Amino acid sequence: MGFLGANPNLSNVNVQVNLPENLKLLQFTHIVRDASKERRWSLPSAGSPVTVPGGYYFMEVNNTSLQNVTITINSSSMTLFPGQKFSSEDRLDWEHFKQELGPPVQILNNTGEAIAIHVCYPSDSAVNPYTI
Repeated sequence: MGFLGANPNLSNVNVQVNLPENLKLLQFTHIVRDASKERRWSLPSAGSPVTVPGGYYFMEVNNTSLQNVTITINSSSMTLFPGQKFSSEDRLDWEHFKQELGPPVQILNNTGEAIAIHVCYPSDSAVNPYTI
């Protein structure tokens, strides 16, 4: 079988890249993927709020039921249709060259239909997602 556009026997290829001297690169201060800082769970019960502590770099609330689900996130009510999700993630502040992590979020399942929550924290975070 042949290869299209490349020689499969190439090895030890070196590449040199010259970057401009005044180029400002965003320095990440957090390692953002660690299995012990990531959790997925289902929130089936109605009327009991869950508080997700701040400092996450990714949080997602997903309607896994076949019914419309009304949730309250930080005192703001919204309806998620079947398969719809609400997500929040970190932002890169290019003006100040820093990474802004997510704020605390309180989630209230108003209807009792199952919703899935997925949250990820940086490995240097003090938050244990399994205690949420």
